[in-house]
Amino acid sequence: MNDLKALEDAFAELERRADNAVLRAGASKSRRPRLVPVAAAVLVAGGLVAGVAVLTGGSGPGGSSSVREGSPSTPMTTLPVRHSLIPTSAKELEDRFRVVLGDTATFTVTDTGGSVETDGDGNVKPGSGVAIVGVLTVAGHSGGYDLQIIKSNPAVGPHCEDLDRANCNIHKRPDGSSIAVSTEPLAGPGNGVTHMIDLVRKDGVEVLMHVSNERDPKGESQILSPKPPLSTDQMIKIVTSPQW
Repeated sequence: MNDLKALEDAFAELERRADNAVLRAGASKSRRPRLVPVAAAVLVAGGLVAGVAVLTGGSGPGGSSSVREGSPSTPMTTLPVRHSLIPTSAKELEDRFRVVLGDTATFTVTDTGGSVETDGDGNVKPGSGVAIVGVLTVAGHSGGYDLQIIKSNPAVGPHCEDLDRANCNIHKRPDGSSIAVSTEPLAGPGNGVTHMIDLVRKDGVEVLMHVSNERDPKGESQILSPKPPLSTDQMIKIVTSPQW
């Protein structure tokens, strides 16, 4: 009898354990779907924080987690202020030009104003922007220059100012912008010549630059050097600089 009672008690204990296991399994199954949206929320939050970390210059010290990087108690790195597409003043254009040139050239500004641009037919093109005029010097060679940054229509594209288009080269660039390049002999005594670069970007920003060996890129002025202080290739690098 004692053996039978012990056997019955053993079966009862096994049955109780089995019931408890079933209950635990059921509870686990009922909770498991709730973990999915929580995990998804963590992934989404992690993705957003990772994006912020990229924009603000990386994660915290020692490769700390992106969740800690995005926590409210952590000070965020201040993003650099992005330039407006068009300079708001001639002084701003001058400052940008100085940064773009670096140690390539020095320049003075003798005149400033709103942009005035004509097409190949002599008509004034619509647009808004600022312009600076002065003398630019490279390795002891000086010449007059003017520089304009204009808001224009990218569908219209760049142009060359020579009426016969004899020295005009217009082409598309890999980044989708268009550029016109020309070299024009100037009227008047001497061997005056002016290089022109006209870049029109996809965002509608137009950068127009003239560089001459005369004091005035339009001609009929003092010859300062045997040739313009910048070549057209150098001018292309300047107007297409990402530092604008």
